[in-house]
Amino acid sequence: MNLKLATLFVAVSILISGSESWAEVRIGTYNIRNFDYDKRSRISTNKQQLVKLLEEMNFDVLAVQEINKTVIFKSMIRRNFSDRYQTYLSQCGGSHDQHLGFVVDTNKFKVLEFSEDMRTVNLNSPRQTSCNRGSRPLSVLKMKYKTSNSRLAMIAVHLKAGGSSRSINKRHKQIRRVMQLKQELTETGYDKIIILGDFNTTEFANNNSDPAHDFRRQ
Repeated sequence: MNLKLATLFVAVSILISGSESWAEVRIGTYNIRNFDYDKRSRISTNKQQLVKLLEEMNFDVLAVQEINKTVIFKSMIRRNFSDRYQTYLSQCGGSHDQHLGFVVDTNKFKVLEFSEDMRTVNLNSPRQTSCNRGSRPLSVLKMKYKTSNSRLAMIAVHLKAGGSSRSINKRHKQIRRVMQLKQELTETGYDKIIILGDFNTTEFANNNSDPAHDFRRQ
């Protein structure tokens, strides 16, 4: 069974505009290791078990990473969850073809815009648009809660892996780019912004000084 157990699941309360009540929105992130076949381990994804896990999560929004076969993944979600969920995945996947994005409960949210941001792909050439080179892009989801005018933006990340100083330094630079994007979203009226995904926080090679570790606690 090829299910990478790197799941972080949290419940977030969002204030509904014009109401005195709070709405609980269930948000999670899941790195599904090289869906649907991991060439390095030569193991296929156990889709039946994966669907079962997703059902048990009962999420409203789920960020996903390492989706190699995007068409197969979208088909799996559509076939097993009917019209409840809509899947949005990046066109680009970096040098390992690892796409990332979101699965959204369309009963609760209206998606305003989905896009991918290339600023984390090639740090030396931020405008690079090549989909099969460099690191993964950022996925950006802009939504509106259906029962109010409250808007929410989410940024899904899959930062550089590895515990070497070079990899950690790259993650540090990528995080600065993520925070730039967050500031831009804030300036365009998105006061509720959630950043989630696979930060690849491997601190062991640099005496616990990976900047992503401190970033995630902010």
